[in-house]
Amino acid sequence: PGVSVGACLTLRTRSCSGADDLMGGMAKRAEGDRRHATNRLPVRRTNMTDQRCISADRPAVAGVLIGGTSRRMGRPKALLPMPDGRTLLEHVVRTASGVLDLVVLLGSAANLPDELRTWPRLPDAEPVRGPLSGLCSLLQFAAPGWVMLLSCDLPLLSPPVLHRLLAAASPDADVVAFVADPAARSYHPCCALYHARLAPLALVELQTGRASLHDLLARSRLVVLQPTPLEEEALTNVNTPAEFDAAFQRAVNFCL
Repeated sequence: PGVSVGACLTLRTRSCSGADDLMGGMAKRAEGDRRHATNRLPVRRTNMTDQRCISADRPAVAGVLIGGTSRRMGRPKALLPMPDGRTLLEHVVRTASGVLDLVVLLGSAANLPDELRTWPRLPDAEPVRGPLSGLCSLLQFAAPGWVMLLSCDLPLLSPPVLHRLLAAASPDADVVAFVADPAARSYHPCCALYHARLAPLALVELQTGRASLHDLLARSRLVVLQPTPLEEEALTNVNTPAEFDAAFQRAVNFCL
């Protein structure tokens, strides 16, 4: 069930030499996907007086990953309840929709909240290959601009974090990301900006590498943001019931 945005962006070429031909085909399908989604998705037009960081060459599309297995959580993370009664996925989608013009879902899920069952969705570029597969589809869909990749397990995500990412977008960078551990060169890749010019490199990493977002970041021109304590809180993702319970309580305290 739900709206599938265009044809499946299945990647079959396994050699770097074939990547250009494949990218051309994906680009044509992505253009059809983009028109289809724009016709169906409620679009929020940004007020430029208070969203000055967004312009024609800045991010206008966000993709929310929904295809994870949630093994450590024991149940679908996207459907976990928030204090206000919405699901975790609805919280992330609504937060992104309040900042960006267009939000799509990435991947597949057996069940979705009623509000999102007809929400436009992009299939993973390759099934069961992790978040990089969703990013590859998103980069093609949104070309030639910027995209924001978001996981669905960010219970404390807030608009200021997204605004700071947008404000840091630069023509001299391919990625804008918050640092998680400077010593380990670890980042928050699933709450980050990526430029569509990364699509060929992302495709090669998906097909011939470890399908790792961190490996992709290591090979990209990167703008690194140091999160404030409040931003670090907002970037918290949850993988286990204990982590979710702790984040849920922080969300409750925030609402009080």
